[in-house]
Amino acid sequence: MRPVQSVLGKQSPMRIAAVIAAALVGFACLLGPVAAAEQGKPGKPSKSAAAAHQKAQQQAAQSALSLAAHRGEEEAQYQLGMALHEGRGMKADPREALLWFNLAGANGIAEAAVQSAKAYEAGLGTKRDTTEAARWWYRAGELGNEMARRRFVELVLSGGVRSAGGPAGVHWIEDVAAAGNTVAQLMLGQIYEQGLGVAPDLLKAERWYRQVAFLTATPEARFRLGRMLLGEPGFVERDQRGVVKEIARPGMVEGERWLVAAARQGHSGAQYLLGRAYLDGIELPMDPSAATSWLQAAASQSHPEALMTLADMAGSGLGFFGKDPLRAFVYYDIAAASGNRAADEPREQTLRGLTPRQMARARQLAQDVREARGL
Repeated sequence: MRPVQSVLGKQSPMRIAAVIAAALVGFACLLGPVAAAEQGKPGKPSKSAAAAHQKAQQQAAQSALSLAAHRGEEEAQYQLGMALHEGRGMKADPREALLWFNLAGANGIAEAAVQSAKAYEAGLGTKRDTTEAARWWYRAGELGNEMARRRFVELVLSGGVRSAGGPAGVHWIEDVAAAGNTVAQLMLGQIYEQGLGVAPDLLKAERWYRQVAFLTATPEARFRLGRMLLGEPGFVERDQRGVVKEIARPGMVEGERWLVAAARQGHSGAQYLLGRAYLDGIELPMDPSAATSWLQAAASQSHPEALMTLADMAGSGLGFFGKDPLRAFVYYDIAAASGNRAADEPREQTLRGLTPRQMARARQLAQDVREARGL
């Protein structure tokens, strides 16, 4: 008969021992039916004796597996987790199974990390936790499990989790992006822009956004690229006396161009950002008329910040022919109906400044707009 080492291949002694112990737990479960089938033969043990023998063997195998797991043998921890998960030789216990999967996964068993990820994603033995599931998918991917890598990337690209986890996760997403996946390319820009799992790198972020903006004309890519360029820090030029001569913003012209392109495609974020930039006169030259036009375009799509800004402008008369409290009330009311609780107080303040006739008119206008937008 071949030695155990040759049958199991080149495995560590601890892993071999754990596999054997787990096999014994399952094998012990088979002895009862066999003994019962042969109990009528001469010299064979009685049914009760066979059951007692089976139970003793099963308990011995369980004890050996549990002892190895408690000693810190990672394969035994995984096998004990599987036994508890499947109810193999012992009562099924998803909560305790997850504890052993977590230990084995942390100790380098990829299959255990996969089981932990599945448990957190499905809520087996614990509450559902997509972030924790992603952490274990990432761990299994680091340990070489290709399926885990694919699942982790799916969670990131679908928005289930925000972080790339680390350099390995970025590498997996880059593989998908290299195949032409636009969502992955945009996500890489966001990862590098915001430092989601890796250190921020604005040059890399700009490169990914620029690639998508040029090749696909995607409004979101144009918006993100324009926002980045417009937000680039400027520098001050002074004359010989130290007086400010000019404030230069290197990304202003190109940033405006990309934002306008996205805004014309109906991107409400780009419309709002352009409106704010023209209104504030910092990133772009002040232009109240252009600001009002772009903010109204964004507000027509129920952009919450655009609604609030227009309400403030209408109340003060900025960008309009004069103060217009009825218009201000309508904008505040739509913002509040869209879920912006910050609009509640200024809406009531504006309402208190109206005459009874104006109140009735303002409420009717607001109701008409809400009904038209399904709010």
